[in-house]
Amino acid sequence: MYKFYCRTYQNILRLASYFVPWRKPKLIYGENSINQLPKLIKSKGVNNVLVVDLQWIVQREWEHV
Repeated sequence: MYKFYCRTYQNILRLASYFVPWRKPKLIYGENSINQLPKLIKSKGVNNVLVVDLQWIVQREWEHV
């Protein structure tokens, strides 16, 4: 019975995720692109930032753009 509850909960969340307005991350790339971050962060009024700089993650993300 617990497994049924868990699967039902997962499916409801999966269905609800189609209606959530997900934001796309801003991809900044190129030489000295780190210098663009302060201006972008201030313009968006952001308090918390996740910066990804691992080469394999950046390469993988670039393939999907």
